[in-house]
Amino acid sequence: PLFAAVVGLEAMAQAAAAVTGTLRPPVFEQVELLRPVAVAPGRSTTLRLAALVRAPGRVEVALRDRSTGFAADHFRAVCRFGAVPAPAPAPRLLAAFRGDPRLAFDPASDLYGDVLFHRGRFRRVAGYRRLRATECLADIAPDGSTAWFGRYLPDRLILGDPGARDAAIHGIQACIPHATLLPTGVDRVVTLGLAAGAPLLLAARERSRHGDDFVYDLELVDAQGRLRERWEGLRLKAVDRIAPPASWTAALLGPHVERRLQEILPGTGVRVALAPNGHGGSRDAVFGLMGAGELRHRPDGKPEAPEAPEADTGQVSVSHAGPLMLAVVRYGRNSRVGCDLEPVAARPEEVWRGLLGPDRFGLAELIARERGESRDAAATRVWAAAESLAKAGVPHGAPLTLESGGEDSRGDGWLLLRSGALRIGSLLAPVRELAGPAALAVLVDPGDLGDPAETPA
Repeated sequence: PLFAAVVGLEAMAQAAAAVTGTLRPPVFEQVELLRPVAVAPGRSTTLRLAALVRAPGRVEVALRDRSTGFAADHFRAVCRFGAVPAPAPAPRLLAAFRGDPRLAFDPASDLYGDVLFHRGRFRRVAGYRRLRATECLADIAPDGSTAWFGRYLPDRLILGDPGARDAAIHGIQACIPHATLLPTGVDRVVTLGLAAGAPLLLAARERSRHGDDFVYDLELVDAQGRLRERWEGLRLKAVDRIAPPASWTAALLGPHVERRLQEILPGTGVRVALAPNGHGGSRDAVFGLMGAGELRHRPDGKPEAPEAPEADTGQVSVSHAGPLMLAVVRYGRNSRVGCDLEPVAARPEEVWRGLLGPDRFGLAELIARERGESRDAAATRVWAAAESLAKAGVPHGAPLTLESGGEDSRGDGWLLLRSGALRIGSLLAPVRELAGPAALAVLVDPGDLGDPAETPA
């Protein structure tokens, strides 16, 4: 129902070319996507492009729509010609990714249709090599057969393949899998053109987040490692919530957990990874969270992250459940952290009473009653929370209560627990790799919080 912003960029490039006579791709600056261009099913609309040469090689372009009487700018940008560096600048983001293999995650079935609404020619994300809440590395499949214009109209594309370009934008969606993102603007786009029949690699990293607004940088690189396109300061806005899937896959659940913890425990800065267990999985996952350095262990065996630039020593917690490993890292003062992942286990009532003790079993019954969960599910929640307390060094038998205001208003399985000043985010959700529902708990000490609204990547 929405006219793709990347096709709007192509239209603006063609309008700018018409007034300059230059058919090379321009550098886009100050791109503003002010109003969506919506087209009802079975209907059509008319677009109008207005281009004005402000100075040699500098063209201001606006895209307008019949639905607003051509009286308002829907898209707006500045096109600069002759500003592309030669030779093309080397990739910067890609250098941080070290030969990551493709994740066991199929976008065709696990992403498109549920998290992503894109169809047909726009379904081009073929797989991910890294997927975190604030960064991703993805393969974009080639498609040299799609016709973008009518049979009797010119088919020249100044910018190249719009489907690959759109996949680069919506591929970031997997980093925030519970919210629909739409682009609202970008500071600068430098492109050498995208060939329709060539595979590409997308590297994207979050620059900052403020509430529902995200800023990303991204690069598109060809099979030879040469930079084809760079987007600086891509602005994305979460416009709607996405219902949780029938079953989470680990690759998507890790980013979801980190993002939801940012919302229910703002400012705590927890980094989360969920990775295959064994074969170096835990080590690689923790290294991916830390970005650099070596994982250390204290004399008691507890893992510890190295010092990060402008931060105190980080705290690490890991949990193993079947084929999966959950890793959590947090930097900063008072950075106590703990985590646990437990498949829901069916046990008789007397067994749960013995494992949890009378007070915590009472908490499980309260959760089961108020949330409509089974006793086993609620008790596994409490057990996971208790394990996260133990990993954070909290004495056995510390009080554990249901936090006021921690109700799951979004129906995605989250609630908030409390032990003194400590907070525990608790999730109950089906996990494909665990063949059923599982309880996940992440504990933080909120005593040292940053700005809860602003999270730099």
